Amino acid sequence: MKEAIANGLVIEGEEKRSQKRSDLTIFDQKPSKMTENEFPSMIVKNVYEALKLNRKAKYSWLQDNLGVSESTILRAINDLKELGYINPEHSKIKGEWQLLK
Repeated sequence: MKEAIANGLVIEGEEKRSQKRSDLTIFDQKPSKMTENEFPSMIVKNVYEALKLNRKAKYSWLQDNLGVSESTILRAINDLKELGYINPEHSKIKGEWQLLK
């Protein structure tokens, strides 16, 4: 301990405090409350729920039923793809959405 004080790693009188801190483990910290089923925004969740109801949904159908712009639908679809919730199946014209989660 005297060597640590001499090297400036521990301040004199702080020895006991530093020993108590060394008893702490990583498990003393609370885990984050982020769960697997959380979405970045409400519109992303709504788009996912709509795709669960209609796997052959087109962008225009989602736009009409959710009451948002096409660019908002495109952003939500991109978020869902990046998060691994959906994947397009087949072609754009005759395709449908594959639900991964």
